[in-house]
Amino acid sequence: MRAQYKGHRILDANAGAFALDTWNPRDPADFSVTIDFYAGMEGDKKADAFTVTVCSPNWVFSIPKRQGRFWRKHDLYVEFQLR
Repeated sequence: MRAQYKGHRILDANAGAFALDTWNPRDPADFSVTIDFYAGMEGDKKADAFTVTVCSPNWVFSIPKRQGRFWRKHDLYVEFQLR
């Protein structure tokens, strides 16, 4: 069995439509975007969704200020590098 990338979908309504390879956050030090990635068996039309929030460390550390709690899973913490 070999996995195949089937596509993605941006879940954040306020992020709008954009291509991941050209996207730049408004604030590279404080951002998040939630994305569904789809993968399935090579040659098959079926796919499973894998949801991930791609975000900066500053965004994570501001969660208690916004939500009053700190519990996250399915997050990918990255340092954004401007091209």
